[in-house]
Amino acid sequence: MKPSRTILSALLLGAVTLFLNGCNTDSTSPDPGLDDSAPPQAPANVHAQSDAATHRDWLIWSPSASPTVASYNVYSSDNPSGVGDLVMSVPAGNTVYLLPVVTESTVEYYRVRAVKANGTPSQFTPALMVERSVWTTTTTGDPDDSEPSHE
Repeated sequence: MKPSRTILSALLLGAVTLFLNGCNTDSTSPDPGLDDSAPPQAPANVHAQSDAATHRDWLIWSPSASPTVASYNVYSSDNPSGVGDLVMSVPAGNTVYLLPVVTESTVEYYRVRAVKANGTPSQFTPALMVERSVWTTTTTGDPDDSEPSHE
């Protein structure tokens, strides 16, 4: 075989190899870091805040670090080890929840979890104990349900 033909064959073989290697990559496949089946990160810093002006309690949390969160589910239980009942689902842009009025003083435990649009939930946050008091008001009408300031 002539040297020029050997070089040409090697170049052709290299080009075909590069072409075939490119066929195995799908440039439209999703980023593996955004695996749709992976649960989102749980929200953090769950705490309660009492509004002295309205005598109402708020549950507040820091948002999940996951970009795919669609909502947050809030759960309430009467014991620290129970998951409890789903009491509210709030859109991902909200990180506060006005706790419902109670008719007698009680202790409740709250957990929050992030949920992706496909329904995949995060782990629960640790249970937060909230001492609830009977709602009383000296004003007439509905309580002010404007959100508290985030301190």
